[in-house]
Amino acid sequence: MKKSQRFKAQKKLATVVCGLCMLLTLAFSCHDTLAASENKESKASYEARNGVVRILAGGSSGYASGTGFGVGKKGEKTDIFITNWHVITDENGDISDEIYILLDNDAVTFGLLGKAELHEDHMIRCKVLGEPVEYPDFAILQAERKVDERVALPLWSSDNVSPLDNVVALGYPATADALNGNKFLYADVDSVNPTNGTVSRITELSDLGNTKCVVHNCEINHGNSGGPLVTEDGAVVGINTYGINLDDNGLNSTYNSSVCIDYVMDELDDLGISYDVYKPGKKKSTSGGVSRGSLIVIFILAAAGAAAAAFFVMRQKSQEAKQDAEIQRMKAEVEEAMHKLEEREARNTQARRKKYRLQGVNGIYSGKRFALEQRVVMGVDPGQCNFIFPQGTAGISRRHLELAVQGEQVYLQDLGSTYGTFCNNKKLEPRQWIRLNIGDVFWLADENESFVLDVSGQV
Repeated sequence: MKKSQRFKAQKKLATVVCGLCMLLTLAFSCHDTLAASENKESKASYEARNGVVRILAGGSSGYASGTGFGVGKKGEKTDIFITNWHVITDENGDISDEIYILLDNDAVTFGLLGKAELHEDHMIRCKVLGEPVEYPDFAILQAERKVDERVALPLWSSDNVSPLDNVVALGYPATADALNGNKFLYADVDSVNPTNGTVSRITELSDLGNTKCVVHNCEINHGNSGGPLVTEDGAVVGINTYGINLDDNGLNSTYNSSVCIDYVMDELDDLGISYDVYKPGKKKSTSGGVSRGSLIVIFILAAAGAAAAAFFVMRQKSQEAKQDAEIQRMKAEVEEAMHKLEEREARNTQARRKKYRLQGVNGIYSGKRFALEQRVVMGVDPGQCNFIFPQGTAGISRRHLELAVQGEQVYLQDLGSTYGTFCNNKKLEPRQWIRLNIGDVFWLADENESFVLDVSGQV
């Protein structure tokens, strides 16, 4: 090789090596930025405690406490709070006469004989909105005024949560009050207890009214009831509710579940109450950080650059062109494989989404089919129903029944109709959700107005 040619080759090699060093430096910088982003996410879940409150409910026969959280405009004060149905009801299922939000540790203290002393200047009275029922176990409260000391948290459908996702349970566990000798109830923001865990699965609990829940391993106990289960970004995906206890006094549990927040979102919509839905952003820093995927790509490109540099110096120009073609071929194969994976995942996702429909069996809708996507209210009142029967249809009430699609399940409830709702020859209890299966037949008042549940594509 001539001296001038050798000098050019060495110069090109030096240029490529410098470029490689720059790429590696950028990659390590991205790693640091990514770590900072993860710390920011953890901080977001911890800061969600600013929307958490302690709830006190009871009356002359005694009081019990739980946890709640605010909803509304994200980060702003609110008067709307969510908790569990069982937190604000007595042993008979009746709503308590007195329901309060405790503002700080001075709200409830205990005398020498253990009698609770309520300090009303440190608490806010609430009323219950809507008609909460045992399952799904949630209640919507409205405080007498907006609570300056707390903020609203964003809500996010549990459909966005997957197994092994990190979650945090926030609340006021009953065991924590022992730290102050049970002299008062912890109720300030700094006393909110966060416990970390991961999602196991999203499932329906048949023993709890087929309630759809997020199952996880965040540690909770009785005082956590009604508190939020949040993602790393501070978005509420569930209400901490149930646990399997491992000890005799029922305080500790490792298998826990939270009622999916979707039930609350639907009820807020029905009541006309506005709330913020969490909007996920890209895992990317404005200072130039990139995702883990981009970090891997950088290393791959760096390695490819190094290999290309070696071949460039050692091979003749004819071989250089061959090497470039090989790199482009490998790159195309990788891109094609990624594209096929994305297409397969999209097909699988689409296949999991059942498209339900109702088919009229008897009555005025006999032989007709209707798509069932979210919620349907049947009755004769056009102002309150979106599936309307003609005025005077025998046995049909103004608001007769309601159907709802939650994830991949369909639920049905009678809305207190005069002549009742029947499913598979069994009369339903008023305002009690049941799950419908494909092929189930239900009717309003009698079999003259009946429907069957099926899915698109079935005859």
